[in-house]
Amino acid sequence: MKNTGIMAKQKVPSALRTWFRLHFFIDTFAAVPLMLFPIQFLGLLGWDMVTHSQQG
Repeated sequence: MKNTGIMAKQKVPSALRTWFRLHFFIDTFAAVPLMLFPIQFLGLLGWDMVTHSQQG
């Protein structure tokens, strides 16, 4: 009998592979604008900028 161990090669279902790809593209599509233009991008989504005042 062949010892397959923990790293046995298993076939990933095509539906799961599709969901991983879809998730990757959606995350990338949302992450890049957040990293490059966070204030403008969040403003388009209806978020307001929060400022903190210093109380002395």
